[in-house]
Amino acid sequence: MKQLGPLDKKAVVLAAVLLCVVLLVNLGVQPLRLEEPRRAMIAWEMMHPEGNLLVPTLTGDIYYNKPPVFNWLLILSFNLFNGPSEFAVRIISVLSFAGMVLLSFLAGRKYVGAQYGILLGLSFALASHILFVFAGLGEIDSFYSLVSLCSIFSIFYFFEKRQIWPLFLVSWFFAAVGMLTKGLPSVAFVALTLLACFIYKKQWRKLFHPASFAGGLLFLLIAGGYFYLYSLHGDPSGYLKQLLSESTQRTAAEKSFFQSVAHLFTFPPMLVGIAAPGSLLLIFCFRKGFWKDVRQNPFVEFCLIAFLVNIPVYWLSPGARPRYMYMLLPLMLAVFVWFYVTAGEQQRLKHRLYRGFVLGLCGLASVAPLALPFIPKLQFLLPQLWAQAALLSAGMAIVFVLLLKKKLNPVVALALVTFLARLGYGLTVLPGRAHEGNAHFHKQKALEVAKTINQAAVYRLDSSQIKFTTSFYLQAATGHILHNRLQPDSSAWYLVTKDRLPDQKHRVFMQWESEGRQTLLVRFSGE
Repeated sequence: MKQLGPLDKKAVVLAAVLLCVVLLVNLGVQPLRLEEPRRAMIAWEMMHPEGNLLVPTLTGDIYYNKPPVFNWLLILSFNLFNGPSEFAVRIISVLSFAGMVLLSFLAGRKYVGAQYGILLGLSFALASHILFVFAGLGEIDSFYSLVSLCSIFSIFYFFEKRQIWPLFLVSWFFAAVGMLTKGLPSVAFVALTLLACFIYKKQWRKLFHPASFAGGLLFLLIAGGYFYLYSLHGDPSGYLKQLLSESTQRTAAEKSFFQSVAHLFTFPPMLVGIAAPGSLLLIFCFRKGFWKDVRQNPFVEFCLIAFLVNIPVYWLSPGARPRYMYMLLPLMLAVFVWFYVTAGEQQRLKHRLYRGFVLGLCGLASVAPLALPFIPKLQFLLPQLWAQAALLSAGMAIVFVLLLKKKLNPVVALALVTFLARLGYGLTVLPGRAHEGNAHFHKQKALEVAKTINQAAVYRLDSSQIKFTTSFYLQAATGHILHNRLQPDSSAWYLVTKDRLPDQKHRVFMQWESEGRQTLLVRFSGE
């Protein structure tokens, strides 16, 4: 392919600015949903006067499923942004995704070249599964992926410098941080990458270097140190058992034979799909001399090896979800981008196919925003939606024309159009979710409960299952942890599901239904 021209370079700067903007547009407008309220609630309880920074709890009960590092980051964010707001919960994921994009760019630029680094960073930023969804959700996976990618890239960085001590110490340090973020997979990432790197380079004896044992010891000191401190407040055995269970519950051993076999075939397209449209560069990998071409650059060679040794962790796990493997996408895309930038004249047909496909996507995308004002659920955004739709369509059309005239690189053009599409998503879908939907419903019910009880303490009765969104907003509004009580008394407020309501005189102050379950706010009589 030809070098990026002056217009391409200006467009890259515009794309970088646009990416930063779209990740922040309406970031805090929609109520917490999916796993977000659970994460926020655990962090809020740890910083509560009744809580403990070392012991995660959920509605006052010990929470074993995830270690505390992400909770500590949320607590820091809550303090920086004046409380547990939606923005404070999500900004960590935004910064983590941006960090992965930047890390991919810097590594590519350092070890291959500036053009390669730019295209690698853009290709990863195009991963729609992250860009449109999880980069803007306050969940663990984006931050955990950043830590895991740092651990993998640090191995290559110090291996190239022949600095054996930092190599083992830094990689195992990141493994410890990952362990205290999400659990045991971090150990597998570092161990497998170290093994593959040193064995492939025929330097396996260095695996027994004192630095290797020092790295392992550092890992044990950090991870073990936390569990020792935890043991001063409670029994860590349940914690450790749950972490082991979390790491094995989605493996083939936990699924049927047919699920396991089906996963072997559905996994590759799923992996390419979550990286789309950046993964469209895959077509350039189908050529003779694949391995010979990969070996021309040590960084690309390392990325491929690291990807191949780590991907079976998820390929052989039928329960693995797409967001679990974000840290491996830059490794995969590093190979795709390498074959794209090194494709010569003999690959002219693939360049034409790729450019033609991108041109088609840009053309369709430039028309799509014009339909936004006619969508019934977006009518509340009128009349400003007309102007927003027109500007988005015009911006995409300009990119389409420049690509048609061959004045823009297809990857750069695709990035601009995709980021504009993400801007449209932020301007329409996110306010729509704030306007209606399950999360909005449960947030409103929580605020109504808080107003009804005048910010007093309220309890769950008999382990009633209250939606996490309701629980979080209720705790944040009242300042009280939603503890569970097995038996009611007349001195307190209770949230109880109808199936758990005891046969005892009571008064119902609020009642609502969601997903077939009725929840009541009640007080019991002392009679």
